[in-house]
Amino acid sequence: RLYQIPFEMPECGEEAEPRTLHLIGDFSAPAEFFVTLGVFTFFYTMAALVLYLRFHSLYAENKKLPITDFCVTVCF
Repeated sequence: RLYQIPFEMPECGEEAEPRTLHLIGDFSAPAEFFVTLGVFTFFYTMAALVLYLRFHSLYAENKKLPITDFCVTVCF
């Protein structure tokens, strides 16, 4: 992980001797959450596109399907 890798940071001043520092914190959990959310959103978008293009007559005849689609879209 990134926080395990040391790096040299020069100090400001007359005698600029570098110090070894480590990054603080592990931000992998929020990144994994947003990647997962993006993948699920992509899958939902592809499914909605197939529904709109392939089953347009079913979508136009059924009155509950557009409301359900709207509610799912609002949740995303």
